[in-house]
Amino acid sequence: MLTLTSRWRIISAIGLGAVAWHSQSTGALAEGCPPACVIDDQGRTLRLRQLQVFFRHGARTPIHSVPGNQNPSASWDADMCQSLPDLERTLRITDANGAPRPTNLANEKQKLSMLPGGCHLGCLTKTGRQDVFELGRRLRTRYMEEIAFLPTDYNSEQVTVRSTNIERTIESARMVVSGLFGTIGEDRATIARLRHPMVARAYHARNDQTQSEFTAQMARLLRVGEEEIHYVGLRDNFVARLAHNKSIPPGITRTMMRRIEGYAVRDVVALFQDRPEETLRLTCGLVIKDILNNMQHMQEHPLQSPPLRLYSAHDTTLMPLLLAFGAFDGHWPPYAADITLELFEDQHQHGDYYVRALYCGEIIRMPNQESDFVPYKVFHAAMDRLVPKNLTAECRLQNNTGANLGDGDGSSF
Repeated sequence: MLTLTSRWRIISAIGLGAVAWHSQSTGALAEGCPPACVIDDQGRTLRLRQLQVFFRHGARTPIHSVPGNQNPSASWDADMCQSLPDLERTLRITDANGAPRPTNLANEKQKLSMLPGGCHLGCLTKTGRQDVFELGRRLRTRYMEEIAFLPTDYNSEQVTVRSTNIERTIESARMVVSGLFGTIGEDRATIARLRHPMVARAYHARNDQTQSEFTAQMARLLRVGEEEIHYVGLRDNFVARLAHNKSIPPGITRTMMRRIEGYAVRDVVALFQDRPEETLRLTCGLVIKDILNNMQHMQEHPLQSPPLRLYSAHDTTLMPLLLAFGAFDGHWPPYAADITLELFEDQHQHGDYYVRALYCGEIIRMPNQESDFVPYKVFHAAMDRLVPKNLTAECRLQNNTGANLGDGDGSSF
């Protein structure tokens, strides 16, 4: 039996400790409770002040192939990757300084790499667009209709949208905004490129006997050498196929798929095992810095701070963040997965702020905490340790250090 828990338990201790998951209500709305307020598990009336939502793009075509000449790619008809004009609104796309969107060579390379049928590598599909549109609808239901926090109409002064400079994340951001605020609107949003570093080197965890035997089995099944079995790539290809009801190579069972995912996760988690705090600083430290800065800015300048910040990103964004929060459950983040961070203020103790985290709509009980609502000072102290003080000095990555692990572009997050 494959056991991965111990590999990230070490990492979880760096941030807030071990994780507890709660599939429960996101807060009581008592009679007479003001708009945008919840009654927490301590009886406090807390008013929501800010949302930060990090989400993975929707389903896409593969970016990895199955090794071996005996394993042809699935056919990806060009129509699968067309837009959904009835669901999409217009967004203006710029870099962080308001200039036109810069070229991303990794993105352009994927667009030139065609799959059988006419789609290119890593292309957001119609299914994927629907995925993230539904995410926007879920956020609308919760934060606009249930607790009346967000305005019903889009306002660029109240919403910021950021994305990695990859087509599928930009288009996913468009769909989330459409799901939130409707498909009709002016060209007022700005999507700014994020260039947070990501550890981007291939890594293979030490094989145990069970994995070695499974690798040999996979090699025989795919008719390739054992050295060609890379679980991150296999998982990427098979999951993309299954999300679009396409067949995977004969003989790959559901049980085998679970093992492939388990070994893929283990390869990624192993990156953080030797020096977890340092690796987290390098992979998501600047993202965490943004999170803390946004929360601090809301407290100090509430009228100038947008209450909603959306970040369209990758699995390689969410996994390090989940590890940093002590909330990684051992499963690869699915398409359209989201991490939502809520910042609340006590209505009766002004200046007392609390943070609550949700993953895919379910509350994450922050480790070592008695409440779902963590005092901001506690959250800040735990996360600030993972903010790099001098990224250039700490990183020291060479330009040719390796390949992307997940579906990011290697230069974003």
